[in-house]
Amino acid sequence: MAVTHHSEAMRIRFKPDQIRVLFIGESAPAGGTFFYNGNSQAYRTMRSFFGRSGDTCFLKWFKDQGFYLDDLVQRPINATASHERTAAWKAGIPDLAARIQSYRPDMVIAIVLKIRADIAEAVRLSGTGASFHAVPFPGNG
Repeated sequence: MAVTHHSEAMRIRFKPDQIRVLFIGESAPAGGTFFYNGNSQAYRTMRSFFGRSGDTCFLKWFKDQGFYLDDLVQRPINATASHERTAAWKAGIPDLAARIQSYRPDMVIAIVLKIRADIAEAVRLSGTGASFHAVPFPGNG
């Protein structure tokens, strides 16, 4: 299942005016869950990580902190073959670099270690000078 227009509208709804910290994942899951719909593993784990497990307004809080989550690839790829995923990562770098340039975050955090080099390249290409860090996918360590 592809990320729907509705899902992207939800992402935009929670975009801060000034993005302080930009989290980057691989892509929305193929199963139809989505961070900004509040029904994904990343959502549950990040909410818990920030100590807001019982918070029904977590997405508003996330936005108010200047946090934003985007993806390297704008279509679900987690159910594709490994070589297709790798190709999608490489193809996604220029678009992500352009989005980072428009967002102008202070910091970019890759939340999937296997794509950290691709995200680091997008940060470099963006020319923003944002600091870059990488952490394991939420729930994977």
